[in-house]
Amino acid sequence: MCCRKLQNYRNNLWCYNAKLRSTKKGKKEARIGLDSEQDIINRINYDEKFHDIVRECLVKLGYNVQGRLKARKDDIKTDIFIQINEQEEIGVSIKSSTKTSFHQLDRRRLEEWKEFLNMPDDIFNTIKEAILRVAKDSRAKFILEKDRDKIREFFKNHIHEIINEIFRRRGKS
Repeated sequence: MCCRKLQNYRNNLWCYNAKLRSTKKGKKEARIGLDSEQDIINRINYDEKFHDIVRECLVKLGYNVQGRLKARKDDIKTDIFIQINEQEEIGVSIKSSTKTSFHQLDRRRLEEWKEFLNMPDDIFNTIKEAILRVAKDSRAKFILEKDRDKIREFFKNHIHEIINEIFRRRGKS
């Protein structure tokens, strides 16, 4: 539910960003990104409804959210920092895209994920075959129909571990 609400806000941001398309191409993307970052910071800090949606999502992801979220910008690689409690803040990277792809979210090898998640061999082999299939033909289906249920079940059972690992990296900040 919270992801659907965030999707609606993302669509509104896209409409807002469409107004900025009259600038030159290279500068356009940078300007859209910077404006979107500031818009998200403002929404987290001043829009109660958006703040509550982000808070609800963070709680569902297992973060110990205390008090009011505070978003800010800094001049380092992370686009936005969100203070979730007195001791912890998370870095958020914002991407704008018409055809979103998450292939760069985490660049670790599948073998590392197999070990971390104690992934069964059949799940590992199915995902590896899917990666190789799509590498050969980008139009090919990633997960075949016959494998969808077992893959869905595996990820459903490990989603919190996966998300925490991607964003927290086993104790690394």
